[in-house]
Amino acid sequence: MKRFSCICIAIVMLFVGTAAGFAENKQSEVGNVSKIEKGGYDLKGKEFSVSLPAHGNEFVELKSDLLGSIQLGLPDAVRQALPVALPGGVVKYDTPNVAVTERILKGKKKKKSFEFLQSTTIIKNDNASKVHRYKYKLPKGYKLVDSRKYERIKTKKQKGFLGVYIIDKHKTVVSSISFTKPIDAQGKEVTTSYKIEKDTIVQKVGFTGKTAFPVKMHRKNHPSRTIYVGKITKKEAIRIRSRIEAYNTYHNILIDIFLASGDSVVISIFGSRLVGDKWKKLIRKYTVAIARVTKRKKRIKVYDIEYWRYGGKNSGYVTRDQELENVKR
Repeated sequence: MKRFSCICIAIVMLFVGTAAGFAENKQSEVGNVSKIEKGGYDLKGKEFSVSLPAHGNEFVELKSDLLGSIQLGLPDAVRQALPVALPGGVVKYDTPNVAVTERILKGKKKKKSFEFLQSTTIIKNDNASKVHRYKYKLPKGYKLVDSRKYERIKTKKQKGFLGVYIIDKHKTVVSSISFTKPIDAQGKEVTTSYKIEKDTIVQKVGFTGKTAFPVKMHRKNHPSRTIYVGKITKKEAIRIRSRIEAYNTYHNILIDIFLASGDSVVISIFGSRLVGDKWKKLIRKYTVAIARVTKRKKRIKVYDIEYWRYGGKNSGYVTRDQELENVKR
């Protein structure tokens, strides 16, 4: 059977939406919690790890090979709290009025699994503050941006707060943050609003004396990630590069290249921000990899670099770039 039985290129305009059917489902807990010498806890997942502080006024550290390290603050309401490990991979910071839990969760969409850090704020009564500030300690050149502005979403249907991206000095998304709507004990939605103040996300929750407590809301952190896709030959790489070159003049598009080889392999070549110079950089990557193919290194490994793109219910991981590696087999 030929290595390639078909190459199919599907082109989708950026603003039509790229992650249809990506509603988070089939969530499960990652129960790997260990206490560290400083009094805090470590949570370990397959895609990233989290170090939780020994005191609520310190920062949570989220780490991965692609992300490096970023630090995110707990809400001001639990600054005096100490962490307690609970069953199911949960660590809790508790006070009389507000509690916060931290855990790594797994999700699955269209047979594609992923992990994210979920921080749950629990408002116990009306003595709690209505304002919650989530401060981030970011590397130099990094900043918080509204996902709507980054994606240039202008449609009236996308009103409200979709999420926040952490971008680096190259304006590349390194992590994504979203907030769920606050829900009270009777399952009713509580009004809320958000804004970004430099390195801090400020949330206002509109509970009243008639609200059924507790009120729960989630902050979800999705670090960008690297996913191994498969191996291709020099001939296949040349064919892919020629396809990329053919679309190099287009902007704001998505391309998925489907490679059928034995069992079907899907290589998602482009993400929603792959425009302009990023096309040229990807072409150069393929050119370099093709030139490095030798008798000793006949194959090219393909890795997708993905970020969590917000689009309301259609949020999901999309490819923003690729990395290529020459290998023996």
